[in-house]
Amino acid sequence: EAISIALHFVNVQSKKKDMTVTNKIAKFIEDVLTIVKYEYKQNFDENSFHYSRFVMHLHYFAQNVINHTMPGYEESSLYQQIEKMYPQAFHCVSKIKIYIKNTYDITISENEEIYLSLHIQKLTEQGEKEKNHGL
Repeated sequence: EAISIALHFVNVQSKKKDMTVTNKIAKFIEDVLTIVKYEYKQNFDENSFHYSRFVMHLHYFAQNVINHTMPGYEESSLYQQIEKMYPQAFHCVSKIKIYIKNTYDITISENEEIYLSLHIQKLTEQGEKEKNHGL
């Protein structure tokens, strides 16, 4: 629900009136967050910086997916490094990638996989720190 409200404000600010697109974006964000929560078996602090940053990234990412305007990127040497450094985040992104392919018939770039993996890693590191410190 908070995501829908936030998206509404973002949409008003950008002067987009199409609620169908807003609803599709909200659904996309909700679905991706569900995948991440399921993969990590945890909820996240919706007031945290990393959560907000991740949701904002997902908002712009969703616009590109829904509008079929994914930018093309060159392969990155970081791809294999991220896969080795953050295997769980990378695995989570592979599930998101499958969801996007099955739902929107779009294949995301390796650079987008890297970016999503890094956001997920930051988000989940923060969640783990809070869980371990009893917050």
